Amino acid sequence: MSLEAKRTLIYAFLKFLRDELKQENIAPDFKESLEVASQCLESSYEIAVDDEICKNNFDSGIDLLSIAEKSVIKKELPADLKEKADKHKTEGNELMRQEKFQEALEQYNKAIEIDKSNAVYYCNRAAAYSKLSDFVSSIEDCKNALKIDPSYGKAWGRLGLALLSNNQFEEAYEAYNKAIQLEPNNEGYKQNLKIVEEKLKNTNPTGLPDMSQFGNMMSMFNNPQFMNMATQLMSDPHMQNVMSNLVGSMFGGAQTGEQTSEATGSNPEAQNAGFDSILNSAQQWAQQMNQANPDLIRQMRERMNLGNNPGPSSPSNDQSKESQN
Repeated sequence: MSLEAKRTLIYAFLKFLRDELKQENIAPDFKESLEVASQCLESSYEIAVDDEICKNNFDSGIDLLSIAEKSVIKKELPADLKEKADKHKTEGNELMRQEKFQEALEQYNKAIEIDKSNAVYYCNRAAAYSKLSDFVSSIEDCKNALKIDPSYGKAWGRLGLALLSNNQFEEAYEAYNKAIQLEPNNEGYKQNLKIVEEKLKNTNPTGLPDMSQFGNMMSMFNNPQFMNMATQLMSDPHMQNVMSNLVGSMFGGAQTGEQTSEATGSNPEAQNAGFDSILNSAQQWAQQMNQANPDLIRQMRERMNLGNNPGPSSPSNDQSKESQN
Protein backbone atom coordinates (compact mmCIF):
# COMPACT_ATOMS: atom_id res chain seq x y z
CA MET A 1 0.00 0.00 0.00
CA SER A 2 1.37 3.39 -0.99
CA LEU A 3 1.88 6.18 1.51
CA GLU A 4 -0.80 8.20 -0.25
CA ALA A 5 -3.31 5.36 0.18
CA LYS A 6 -2.40 5.01 3.84
CA ARG A 7 -2.85 8.72 4.45
CA THR A 8 -6.22 8.61 2.69
CA LEU A 9 -7.31 5.83 5.06
CA ILE A 10 -5.96 7.68 8.11
CA TYR A 11 -7.77 10.84 7.06
CA ALA A 12 -11.06 8.89 6.95
CA PHE A 13 -10.35 7.49 10.40
CA LEU A 14 -9.53 10.94 11.77
CA LYS A 15 -12.88 12.19 10.48
CA PHE A 16 -14.57 9.35 12.35
CA LEU A 17 -12.73 10.27 15.57
CA ARG A 18 -13.67 13.93 15.14
CA ASP A 19 -17.34 13.01 14.77
CA GLU A 20 -17.14 10.81 17.88
CA LEU A 21 -15.74 13.73 19.87
CA LYS A 22 -18.80 15.78 18.91
CA GLN A 23 -21.17 13.30 20.56
CA GLU A 24 -23.12 14.51 23.58
CA ASN A 25 -22.65 13.05 27.08
CA ILE A 26 -19.28 11.56 26.19
CA ALA A 27 -17.35 10.32 29.25
CA PRO A 28 -14.30 12.49 30.09
CA ASP A 29 -11.81 9.62 30.04
CA PHE A 30 -13.22 8.31 26.74
CA LYS A 31 -12.98 11.80 25.25
CA GLU A 32 -9.37 12.08 26.38
CA SER A 33 -8.55 8.71 24.79
CA LEU A 34 -10.07 9.79 21.47
CA GLU A 35 -8.10 13.04 21.53
CA VAL A 36 -4.85 11.20 22.23
CA ALA A 37 -5.56 8.74 19.40
CA SER A 38 -6.20 11.62 16.99
CA GLN A 39 -3.03 13.41 18.00
CA CYS A 40 -0.92 10.28 17.60
CA LEU A 41 -2.27 9.54 14.13
CA GLU A 42 -1.84 13.14 12.98
CA SER A 43 1.73 13.19 14.27
CA SER A 44 2.68 9.78 12.83
CA TYR A 45 1.30 10.42 9.33
CA GLU A 46 1.88 14.19 9.25
CA ILE A 47 -1.73 14.90 8.45
CA ALA A 48 -4.37 17.15 10.02
CA VAL A 49 -8.07 16.58 9.58
CA ASP A 50 -8.88 20.32 9.64
CA ASP A 51 -6.09 21.35 7.25
CA GLU A 52 -7.42 22.51 3.89
CA ILE A 53 -4.52 21.07 1.88
CA CYS A 54 -4.86 17.67 3.60
CA LYS A 55 -8.59 17.74 2.96
CA ASN A 56 -8.12 18.43 -0.76
CA ASN A 57 -5.53 15.65 -1.13
CA PHE A 58 -6.79 12.90 1.18
CA ASP A 59 -10.53 13.31 1.76
CA SER A 60 -11.96 10.56 -0.46
CA GLY A 61 -15.44 10.87 1.00
CA ILE A 62 -15.18 7.42 2.61
CA ASP A 63 -17.52 6.98 5.60
CA LEU A 64 -15.91 4.27 7.73
CA LEU A 65 -18.89 4.03 10.07
CA SER A 66 -21.27 3.28 7.18
CA ILE A 67 -18.95 0.56 5.92
CA ALA A 68 -18.76 -0.96 9.40
CA GLU A 69 -22.55 -0.85 9.83
CA LYS A 70 -23.00 -2.74 6.57
CA SER A 71 -20.54 -5.32 7.82
CA VAL A 72 -22.49 -5.74 11.06
CA ILE A 73 -25.73 -6.26 9.15
CA LYS A 74 -24.09 -9.11 7.21
CA LYS A 75 -23.22 -10.82 10.53
CA GLU A 76 -26.79 -10.61 11.87
CA LEU A 77 -28.02 -13.98 13.13
CA PRO A 78 -30.93 -15.62 11.37
CA ALA A 79 -34.18 -14.93 13.21
CA ASP A 80 -34.72 -18.55 14.25
CA LEU A 81 -31.26 -18.85 15.83
CA LYS A 82 -31.65 -15.51 17.62
CA GLU A 83 -35.00 -16.68 19.02
CA LYS A 84 -33.44 -19.94 20.18
CA ALA A 85 -30.58 -18.14 21.93
CA ASP A 86 -32.99 -15.73 23.63
CA LYS A 87 -35.05 -18.68 24.85
CA HIS A 88 -31.98 -20.15 26.58
CA LYS A 89 -31.25 -16.75 28.12
CA THR A 90 -34.83 -16.41 29.39
CA GLU A 91 -34.68 -19.89 30.92
CA GLY A 92 -31.40 -18.99 32.55
CA ASN A 93 -32.95 -15.85 34.03
CA GLU A 94 -35.79 -17.87 35.52
CA LEU A 95 -33.36 -20.37 37.02
CA MET A 96 -31.40 -17.50 38.56
CA ARG A 97 -34.59 -16.29 40.26
CA GLN A 98 -35.04 -19.82 41.61
CA GLU A 99 -31.41 -19.74 42.83
CA LYS A 100 -30.53 -22.70 40.62
CA PHE A 101 -27.28 -21.11 39.59
CA GLN A 102 -25.52 -24.10 38.02
CA GLU A 103 -28.54 -24.84 35.82
CA ALA A 104 -28.75 -21.17 34.88
CA LEU A 105 -25.08 -21.22 33.91
CA GLU A 106 -25.73 -24.12 31.54
CA GLN A 107 -28.53 -22.20 29.83
CA TYR A 108 -26.34 -19.15 29.35
CA ASN A 109 -23.64 -21.43 27.91
CA LYS A 110 -26.12 -22.64 25.31
CA ALA A 111 -27.15 -19.08 24.44
CA ILE A 112 -23.51 -18.06 23.93
CA GLU A 113 -22.81 -21.13 21.80
CA ILE A 114 -25.46 -19.86 19.41
CA ASP A 115 -24.64 -16.14 19.58
CA LYS A 116 -21.17 -15.05 20.69
CA SER A 117 -21.84 -11.40 19.83
CA ASN A 118 -24.49 -10.67 22.48
CA ALA A 119 -23.08 -8.75 25.46
CA VAL A 120 -26.14 -9.52 27.60
CA TYR A 121 -25.48 -13.26 27.47
CA TYR A 122 -21.93 -12.83 28.77
CA CYS A 123 -23.08 -10.40 31.45
CA ASN A 124 -25.79 -12.75 32.69
CA ARG A 125 -23.39 -15.68 32.73
CA ALA A 126 -21.02 -13.51 34.77
CA ALA A 127 -23.80 -13.11 37.34
CA ALA A 128 -24.21 -16.89 37.52
CA TYR A 129 -20.47 -17.36 37.99
CA SER A 130 -20.50 -14.82 40.83
CA LYS A 131 -23.31 -16.69 42.56
CA LEU A 132 -21.18 -19.84 42.28
CA SER A 133 -18.21 -17.91 43.76
CA ASP A 134 -16.21 -18.35 40.55
CA PHE A 135 -15.13 -14.73 40.48
CA VAL A 136 -12.30 -15.23 37.99
CA SER A 137 -14.73 -16.54 35.36
CA SER A 138 -17.20 -13.79 36.25
CA ILE A 139 -14.53 -11.14 35.68
CA GLU A 140 -13.63 -12.68 32.32
CA ASP A 141 -17.25 -12.73 31.16
CA CYS A 142 -17.84 -9.13 32.23
CA LYS A 143 -14.80 -8.12 30.20
CA ASN A 144 -16.11 -10.13 27.24
CA ALA A 145 -19.41 -8.25 27.46
CA LEU A 146 -17.56 -4.92 27.56
CA LYS A 147 -15.50 -5.84 24.50
CA ILE A 148 -18.80 -6.03 22.64
CA ASP A 149 -20.44 -3.01 24.31
CA PRO A 150 -18.12 -0.69 26.30
CA SER A 151 -21.11 1.47 27.31
CA TYR A 152 -22.91 -1.42 29.04
CA GLY A 153 -23.37 -0.05 32.57
CA LYS A 154 -24.59 -3.26 34.14
CA ALA A 155 -21.51 -5.13 32.86
CA TRP A 156 -19.27 -2.52 34.53
CA GLY A 157 -21.27 -2.90 37.75
CA ARG A 158 -21.03 -6.67 37.74
CA LEU A 159 -17.34 -6.44 36.93
CA GLY A 160 -16.93 -4.22 39.99
CA LEU A 161 -18.77 -6.72 42.17
CA ALA A 162 -16.67 -9.66 40.94
CA LEU A 163 -13.43 -7.73 41.42
CA LEU A 164 -14.48 -6.63 44.89
CA SER A 165 -15.37 -10.20 45.83
CA ASN A 166 -11.99 -11.31 44.48
CA ASN A 167 -10.17 -8.67 46.61
CA GLN A 168 -9.02 -6.71 43.55
CA PHE A 169 -9.96 -3.40 45.09
CA GLU A 170 -8.17 -0.95 42.78
CA GLU A 171 -9.69 -2.53 39.68
CA ALA A 172 -13.10 -2.65 41.41
CA TYR A 173 -12.81 1.08 42.13
CA GLU A 174 -12.27 1.82 38.44
CA ALA A 175 -15.11 -0.48 37.36
CA TYR A 176 -17.65 1.06 39.75
CA ASN A 177 -16.67 4.56 38.68
CA LYS A 178 -17.32 3.55 35.07
CA ALA A 179 -20.67 2.04 36.05
CA ILE A 180 -21.71 5.21 37.89
CA GLN A 181 -20.73 7.38 34.93
CA LEU A 182 -23.08 5.33 32.78
CA GLU A 183 -25.82 4.87 35.40
CA PRO A 184 -25.53 7.85 37.76
CA ASN A 185 -28.77 7.06 39.59
CA ASN A 186 -27.82 3.50 40.56
CA GLU A 187 -27.57 3.55 44.36
CA GLY A 188 -26.24 -0.02 44.50
CA TYR A 189 -23.13 0.98 42.56
CA LYS A 190 -22.61 4.00 44.81
CA GLN A 191 -22.96 1.89 47.95
CA ASN A 192 -20.46 -0.67 46.68
CA LEU A 193 -18.03 2.05 45.63
CA LYS A 194 -18.01 3.27 49.24
CA ILE A 195 -17.18 -0.27 50.38
CA VAL A 196 -14.32 -0.42 47.87
CA GLU A 197 -13.01 2.93 49.11
CA GLU A 198 -13.14 1.61 52.68
CA LYS A 199 -11.24 -1.50 51.64
CA LEU A 200 -8.59 0.56 49.89
CA LYS A 201 -8.22 2.81 52.93
CA ASN A 202 -7.78 -0.17 55.23
CA THR A 203 -5.37 -1.97 52.93
CA ASN A 204 -1.81 -1.56 54.23
CA PRO A 205 0.64 -1.74 51.31
CA THR A 206 3.64 -2.01 53.66
CA GLY A 207 2.46 -5.33 55.06
CA LEU A 208 2.78 -4.01 58.62
CA PRO A 209 0.01 -4.67 61.16
CA ASP A 210 -3.02 -2.38 60.98
CA MET A 211 -2.72 -0.36 64.18
CA SER A 212 -6.13 1.23 63.79
CA GLN A 213 -7.69 -1.66 65.71
CA PHE A 214 -6.06 -0.44 68.91
CA GLY A 215 -8.24 2.65 69.01
CA ASN A 216 -7.06 5.75 70.82
CA MET A 217 -4.07 4.22 72.60
CA MET A 218 -2.62 7.61 73.49
CA SER A 219 -5.56 8.20 75.83
CA MET A 220 -3.84 5.83 78.29
CA PHE A 221 -1.03 8.27 78.82
CA ASN A 222 -3.46 11.04 79.68
CA ASN A 223 -4.91 8.94 82.51
CA PRO A 224 -3.29 9.89 85.89
CA GLN A 225 -4.21 6.55 87.47
CA PHE A 226 -2.57 4.65 84.66
CA MET A 227 0.57 6.77 84.78
CA ASN A 228 0.81 6.38 88.57
CA MET A 229 0.59 2.60 88.26
CA ALA A 230 3.21 2.59 85.52
CA THR A 231 5.55 4.69 87.68
CA GLN A 232 5.18 2.27 90.60
CA LEU A 233 5.86 -0.71 88.37
CA MET A 234 8.94 0.89 86.90
CA SER A 235 10.41 1.27 90.41
CA ASP A 236 10.44 -2.53 90.67
CA PRO A 237 13.96 -3.84 89.74
CA HIS A 238 12.43 -6.87 88.01
CA MET A 239 10.25 -4.66 85.79
CA GLN A 240 13.22 -2.39 85.09
CA ASN A 241 15.04 -5.44 83.74
CA VAL A 242 12.01 -6.45 81.63
CA MET A 243 11.70 -2.98 80.13
CA SER A 244 15.44 -2.83 79.51
CA ASN A 245 15.19 -6.07 77.54
CA LEU A 246 12.15 -4.77 75.64
CA VAL A 247 13.80 -1.49 74.64
CA GLY A 248 17.07 -3.24 73.82
CA SER A 249 15.28 -5.72 71.56
CA MET A 250 13.35 -3.02 69.75
CA PHE A 251 16.01 -0.33 69.35
CA GLY A 252 19.35 -1.93 70.06
CA GLY A 253 19.91 -2.46 66.34
CA ALA A 254 20.05 1.30 65.80
CA GLN A 255 23.29 1.45 67.80
CA THR A 256 25.11 -1.25 65.88
CA GLY A 257 24.22 0.00 62.40
CA GLU A 258 25.32 -2.20 59.53
CA GLN A 259 26.59 -4.94 61.85
CA THR A 260 23.06 -5.63 63.04
CA SER A 261 21.76 -5.57 59.49
CA GLU A 262 24.41 -8.05 58.41
CA ALA A 263 23.74 -10.28 61.41
CA THR A 264 19.98 -10.48 61.05
CA GLY A 265 18.98 -9.08 57.66
CA SER A 266 19.75 -12.29 55.81
CA ASN A 267 18.94 -14.58 58.74
CA PRO A 268 15.16 -15.00 59.23
CA GLU A 269 15.71 -17.13 62.35
CA ALA A 270 17.70 -14.36 63.99
CA GLN A 271 14.97 -11.84 63.11
CA ASN A 272 12.26 -14.12 64.52
CA ALA A 273 14.26 -14.55 67.71
CA GLY A 274 14.39 -10.77 68.09
CA PHE A 275 10.64 -10.47 67.65
CA ASP A 276 10.06 -13.29 70.11
CA SER A 277 12.17 -11.45 72.66
CA ILE A 278 10.16 -8.25 72.15
CA LEU A 279 6.89 -10.15 72.43
CA ASN A 280 7.99 -11.98 75.59
CA SER A 281 9.09 -8.76 77.30
CA ALA A 282 5.88 -6.97 76.31
CA GLN A 283 3.79 -9.85 77.65
CA GLN A 284 5.59 -9.76 81.00
CA TRP A 285 5.04 -6.03 81.28
CA ALA A 286 1.34 -6.39 80.40
CA GLN A 287 0.90 -9.17 82.96
CA GLN A 288 2.44 -7.03 85.69
CA MET A 289 0.18 -4.12 84.77
CA ASN A 290 -2.89 -6.35 84.84
CA GLN A 291 -1.97 -7.84 88.22
CA ALA A 292 -1.39 -4.39 89.71
CA ASN A 293 -4.77 -2.99 88.71
CA PRO A 294 -7.04 -5.29 86.65
CA ASP A 295 -10.02 -2.90 86.80
CA LEU A 296 -8.03 -0.06 85.30
CA ILE A 297 -6.70 -2.28 82.53
CA ARG A 298 -10.23 -3.44 81.76
CA GLN A 299 -11.39 0.19 81.57
CA MET A 300 -8.52 1.09 79.28
CA ARG A 301 -9.28 -1.85 76.99
CA GLU A 302 -12.92 -0.75 76.78
CA ARG A 303 -11.85 2.82 76.05
CA MET A 304 -9.66 1.63 73.19
CA ASN A 305 -12.40 -0.74 71.93
CA LEU A 306 -9.84 -3.50 71.44
CA GLY A 307 -11.24 -6.28 69.25
CA ASN A 308 -14.59 -4.55 68.86
CA ASN A 309 -14.12 -2.55 65.67
CA PRO A 310 -16.84 -3.37 63.15
CA GLY A 311 -15.72 -4.74 59.83
CA PRO A 312 -16.64 -3.25 56.47
CA SER A 313 -20.13 -3.68 55.13
CA SER A 314 -20.91 -6.49 52.75
CA PRO A 315 -21.18 -5.51 49.09
CA SER A 316 -24.60 -5.05 47.65
CA ASN A 317 -25.13 -7.86 45.15
CA ASP A 318 -26.95 -6.39 42.19
CA GLN A 319 -28.55 -9.76 41.46
CA SER A 320 -30.66 -9.60 44.60
CA LYS A 321 -32.16 -6.27 43.57
CA GLU A 322 -32.28 -6.31 39.77
CA SER A 323 -33.85 -8.56 37.21
CA GLN A 324 -31.73 -10.24 34.59
CA ASN A 325 -31.51 -8.72 31.14
